Amino acid sequence: MEETDWIVKCRNGDADAFARLVQPYRRPLFAFLLRLCGDRALAEDALQETLIKIWTRIGTFKLGNRFSSWVMQIAYRTAVDQKRRRKDGRLFYSDVLPEWQSPDDPTRRLELDERRRYMHRALEELPENQRQVFLLRLDGELTFKEIAALLGQPLNTVLSRMNQAVKKLQKRMEHYRDD
Repeated sequence: MEETDWIVKCRNGDADAFARLVQPYRRPLFAFLLRLCGDRALAEDALQETLIKIWTRIGTFKLGNRFSSWVMQIAYRTAVDQKRRRKDGRLFYSDVLPEWQSPDDPTRRLELDERRRYMHRALEELPENQRQVFLLRLDGELTFKEIAALLGQPLNTVLSRMNQAVKKLQKRMEHYRDD
């Protein structure tokens, strides 16, 4: 069955169809939320809240649009809501990479872990508005137009923030290679 067929079944209250529909999104959603929340427990809560929102709002999804973008927008807004509920009000980005992406070679794994920690620090140094655009584009796989709509920002502003983020990260990673 195609995704559209699963969506139609979900709209008719078919919980099994919903489980099949969201299954391919669970792992990428969790990784995205983990980076935004910076805490496994918060990310798990945000994932559950996201799935509930998807289920309760499936009737509002416009067939013909990209379901993956709609799902990531819900996840992003859920993470932002969780951020607002946190005392310090900051977004934290985790250097955790899902286990299924870790290499088998211990030496290579150590190298990647070090690179992830360095990248994590580089992401933390970015202004929040640049981090948001960067993660929504790369982790969320949203188009720049979708990011602009989600953030309520002009497309050129979003493109500029992404460009600035990439330049800063590239410069920082050059220092990593030089160290």
